[in-house]
Amino acid sequence: MRIPAIVCVVVLAACSRSKMADYYVLTPEVFLDAPSVDRPAIGIDPVIVPKYVDRLNIVTTGDAPQRVVFTEGNVWAEPPADAVTRVVAENISAVLGTDRVQVGNWPAGAVDYRITVNILRLTGKLGGKAEILALWTVWEGDKIVVSSRADLERPAGDSYQTYVAALSDMLGELSQNIAAAVPRPFTE
Repeated sequence: MRIPAIVCVVVLAACSRSKMADYYVLTPEVFLDAPSVDRPAIGIDPVIVPKYVDRLNIVTTGDAPQRVVFTEGNVWAEPPADAVTRVVAENISAVLGTDRVQVGNWPAGAVDYRITVNILRLTGKLGGKAEILALWTVWEGDKIVVSSRADLERPAGDSYQTYVAALSDMLGELSQNIAAAVPRPFTE
């Protein structure tokens, strides 16, 4: 009877020393110096990401493009859809030089332009490449100003830190492309 008790103590001790998770955040790649109040008000709809990506475990591709790997010890500090929306909003705010960027719901007439982003692919493989495929649209009222597609890739690096940095970098490029499509009735 003493052997099972000793085994339980050893197993419980091993479990208590398990590795803590590493948490990651996407970061803006463009920084706002001095916002101007004469810039347009921008509304950004919550970004849509694939359901298999919108989980706390970081998702990478496996040996084949159809295979995904859900990591155990490398997790997002916030839901990926929220993180992508936040980073795109921060980047666009910086590129346009305005702090008049709103995410989510806003009253009618409160924004000059509305931006929608649908991420179709947000994946990568450590030691391989990271990829973002996105469809985006800039709206003025109910009229489409520009609608486009971004197919971006970067080296993913060999760690989750470099993989997340590559995703952040691509979101910076995506944001710059979107911001460049916003009409410029304001002075630069």
